[in-house]
Amino acid sequence: KVAEREAIIHALEVTRGCRKEAAKILNISARALQYKIRELEADLGRVEESYLPRKYPQRSGPAQ
Repeated sequence: KVAEREAIIHALEVTRGCRKEAAKILNISARALQYKIRELEADLGRVEESYLPRKYPQRSGPAQ
């Protein structure tokens, strides 16, 4: 399980959080990666949040 976690985090680092590309690197479907990330989040509280993409991008300033 530790090796799997490390592989997932490494793939997300390499792809800068792109889950679809990370799944290709891991040779699994994007859906399977999503499931594994949720499973890891449940086990660890939160997986390296900086590598997980946000649902909605944060804006750096006021909307124009």
